[in-house]
Amino acid sequence: MFDRTSDTNNSELYKIRERLDMPEFVKCASLDTKPITELPSASFADPATRTFPINTKAETWLSAAYFAKQASEGSADVRQRLADAVEFWGIENSPLTKESTCFVEKQAAKTETIHFRTDTFEGESVTVSEPDHLLKLASLVTKHPERFPWQMRKQAARQILGVAERMGLEFSEDTEVTLEKTAGYGIGSAKAALQAIAHRRANVAKSFPGFVERLDELSGFVKQASTSKGILAPEFTDKVAGVLDAVDRMSHLSARYNDVFTAPERHLFVHTVNQHNMVKEAALTLPGGQVISAGSLTPDLGVFLSSALGNNYKTAGLSLKEACSQLSREDSRRVYDYVTKCSA
Repeated sequence: MFDRTSDTNNSELYKIRERLDMPEFVKCASLDTKPITELPSASFADPATRTFPINTKAETWLSAAYFAKQASEGSADVRQRLADAVEFWGIENSPLTKESTCFVEKQAAKTETIHFRTDTFEGESVTVSEPDHLLKLASLVTKHPERFPWQMRKQAARQILGVAERMGLEFSEDTEVTLEKTAGYGIGSAKAALQAIAHRRANVAKSFPGFVERLDELSGFVKQASTSKGILAPEFTDKVAGVLDAVDRMSHLSARYNDVFTAPERHLFVHTVNQHNMVKEAALTLPGGQVISAGSLTPDLGVFLSSALGNNYKTAGLSLKEACSQLSREDSRRVYDYVTKCSA
């Protein structure tokens, strides 16, 4: 049975939000599941499986909603513990009660339309009204890139990501990254592009010699377009992906896609935009212009700040960026010198 701890992508929570009249105290509550995993078993309506948390008023209401949605599969003992928790927290109009008005369907379910055509769908658009629909489409696009020409799967991936954001739906990390790369939301690598071109050149040289000249020309363009750090602009990477996708489709290499050799954009976009932003967030740019990677800092930074710079800097519980943002220009340089010395 689904509950808050197992609904990892929030697809069931989305359905609850859409179909039930959710109380304000639930809407305002934190939906972070990490603290739940640290609770004792007695804080769950089903202690044996550690499911249906009842540690707070909001969690109890949500657990009751999850349970009520799957009532035919639930045990009487779990239902009774939920009912006791509902009474304990003084929750009125609980999802567990048959007379509850919170089960009144909202007037109209939200629908989204994603436009594309594949060999699976006859039409040019698919209507999405449930998270499950979107998850299936995401799986189709990420697991079967050979069914879509590059521009088509790129547009489909962009629409899927947009609809997921509006629905509040979360994909697994691998699916999210693949969708972002398929959508072209990434940073291109000249090295990866040259490797992808070389791989295809080796595979088509005998059967499709006419492609070789075009691929060699493309290699030259990549070298010219690359920055000094080997980065390719997203627009240029998009064009490279289009050429390689055309080669794959015309030479039937796309039929041989696997975990190692797959759609070109997955090799070309080495980092997605979100991944890049996470890297930026994990680095500290000092007022003097120096950039310090979080990974290069020693674990005792907090000790250093408090001992070398005085106790005016409260670093307990702060992230690296938050802690260092409190520093003056002079002290920032001292941190930089310290990190440089420790990393030498």
